[in-house]
Amino acid sequence: MVKLEIVKRNSNEKIVYLSSILFLIILVWIMTLIDPSGTVFLIIGFLALLTVFAIFKIIPNIGIKKHTRVGELILNETWLEVKNVIGQGKFDIKDLDKLKIEVFGYDGQSRTGSSYALEGTGMHPVDGLENKLSYLYQGRPYKYEFYVETIPQSEDLKRIIKKWTSYNKHIRANIVR
Repeated sequence: MVKLEIVKRNSNEKIVYLSSILFLIILVWIMTLIDPSGTVFLIIGFLALLTVFAIFKIIPNIGIKKHTRVGELILNETWLEVKNVIGQGKFDIKDLDKLKIEVFGYDGQSRTGSSYALEGTGMHPVDGLENKLSYLYQGRPYKYEFYVETIPQSEDLKRIIKKWTSYNKHIRANIVR
């Protein structure tokens, strides 16, 4: 069994980046009024911007929290349980139609190369939020984005998905490697 957070992505990171850049532009502009050569201030501004980027992007789990918890998703080898603000329910896997699960990675996992969820190529840290689950139950669609925090959670999730696909052949599972 694995317990995961159902999440909603925050936009705080973009706000911090934009406000930091705006602050640094204003700071550099003021400093160039004081000292027209401004070389020292440009270097300080660049280093400050690089520091902000490193804290929030390169070093995982230290920066701004990129999501808000809106519920809990509990997965077992034969059922899944959803607990969120709308309500809760426990569903047997064989009773779900069009069950689709996409696992992109856990928080801090490094991805290399190019993928549908990556921009460009090269090394990319994953924030654990690109994971999705959708299904139909009694004709009603359900969609969730969930957060995978650790390697053990990721491994448990992969093991459960493997059991699900042997239990129900109509499950679409996509685990990015």
